[in-house]
Amino acid sequence: MKQLSLIIALLFIFFCFPVMSEQVYTWIDEHGVKHFTEDPPPEGATVVEKTEEIPYDEAKDQKRMEKDEQYFDELKQNNRENDKKIAEEAPLEKEGPDTVIIQEGEEDTRHQDRIEKRERTKHRRQRNK
Repeated sequence: MKQLSLIIALLFIFFCFPVMSEQVYTWIDEHGVKHFTEDPPPEGATVVEKTEEIPYDEAKDQKRMEKDEQYFDELKQNNRENDKKIAEEAPLEKEGPDTVIIQEGEEDTRHQDRIEKRERTKHRRQRNK
């Protein structure tokens, strides 16, 4: 089993590294077929695009991550403040015909009741088919 895992890992590395080249060439051959290769196109081919690898800049990436983190922290803080304002401004619900008052120690079984009713309806429909 370990040998199989090692072989799979080596094959993965072998086939993935050629794809990770620095440049990608897009060109059209004499038959009008568009090609994407990492090798320069042959003589006489029409080069459509040459894409070069953008080098990784760790300092810029670190700054971007810090900026993102700061943005999300501000967003969370704004959401908390907005939630607090909404909670303060929201009127208290008054008792009405749909209001269910649950006494201390009782359980709210409305959700379970709905599930059971749905199941009973489903079984009735299946029997009537």
